[in-house]
Amino acid sequence: MLILQSERTTKFAVFGDMDATAVSDYTTSWMTALAWKEEIGLIVHAGDISYSDGYEPIMDQYLRKIEVAASRVPYMPIVGNHEIFWDFVPYKARFSNLVTGTNSGSNTSMYYSFNFGNVHFVAYDCEELFGEAPDLEPGKAQVSLLLLSFSPL
Repeated sequence: MLILQSERTTKFAVFGDMDATAVSDYTTSWMTALAWKEEIGLIVHAGDISYSDGYEPIMDQYLRKIEVAASRVPYMPIVGNHEIFWDFVPYKARFSNLVTGTNSGSNTSMYYSFNFGNVHFVAYDCEELFGEAPDLEPGKAQVSLLLLSFSPL
């Protein structure tokens, strides 16, 4: 897990590949403690949420583990290859209204952008290898989001 802090005290935790089993207990406990002590203000989960491989009870088991931390600070997930099963249905069912609309540059929780403190985040779906991100091509929605996010003000 990487914790970053800027001079303007924007603090957040970023991690990926988190299992629903006891293997993740230490990390989820640590993140919960950081959130409760207000040492981080945001959690970014960079894919592979629970290794559920489409089996919804496993994703729910993991989300119960992260629930306490996520009740204290925003929890911002993005899809990974383990969410691809069943056309991302478990992910879409739980995070459909995550950050959609004009301010996010997206109408889907599959990719989006947002500001937190003095940091601009861009979360995108790179599952193109599996043909599941057809809009990750020049002129398509995700590339437009990236270009817009990194264009000068």
